[in-house]
Amino acid sequence: APGPLSRSSPGARRDCEGINHGAEREDLPIPSMRLARLCAMNDRVPLFKRAYEGVKAKVTRGLFRPGERVDAKSLAADHFTSLTPIRASLHQMVGEGLLEAHLNDGFHVPLITEPRLRDLQQWNLVQLDAALATALRGRYAGGAPSPPRARIKRSEDLVEDTERLFLAIAGVADNSYAMWTVRLFNDHLRAVRLLEPQLMDDLDQELDAAIDLFTQGDLAALSRAIHAYHDRRRQHVTALIALLLRPRDEEKDVAPAA
Repeated sequence: APGPLSRSSPGARRDCEGINHGAEREDLPIPSMRLARLCAMNDRVPLFKRAYEGVKAKVTRGLFRPGERVDAKSLAADHFTSLTPIRASLHQMVGEGLLEAHLNDGFHVPLITEPRLRDLQQWNLVQLDAALATALRGRYAGGAPSPPRARIKRSEDLVEDTERLFLAIAGVADNSYAMWTVRLFNDHLRAVRLLEPQLMDDLDQELDAAIDLFTQGDLAALSRAIHAYHDRRRQHVTALIALLLRPRDEEKDVAPAA
């Protein structure tokens, strides 16, 4: 019979799942280092990738405030791993613009300003618009491209579904660099998008309408919808910055706005 630390036992599978994904659950017991090592040895996901995805999720989902120092030792403890994959992950995120490396002061989340957020939003629009324009011209297909038909299934995560739609839009250009660029913008804008429901209503309806246009292959109408999406968010840049910068312990009611 499997021992108490066997990877095949249900309890160990649950505990390892918590370790591998950095879960913060009250019902998850604090695992021993022996169990942590066992999980690491048996997990098929490479150690660096697991560390990178876990740390990036914390950074891009706004668990660190703009300007805040990201402590590598704390992250290593959180993910039950050594400093080596954590530091490698942080350096990769510096290259992606998600973090900054400060001389003699480690890694920090970049400060966000209104001009910077406006630039991110505008360039995201440019990339999506270029992908749609390319598909409409049939540049890579040698003629009119086949309209996209794959339905994007909705989940309970509005931001994740939005990112999937934007990646699908980038995909119609049949250009790997378009996909790479939009994926990077998804990472940079994730923390902001998570705050949007505090300022705007009808976001699910807005996304459903855009997905319908994508599914129907009406790329011209989809382009207009994507422009309207970004125009709407430009109106809330100031408020979004304020939400990003507010103290963690500050509880403030924000009325949804159209």
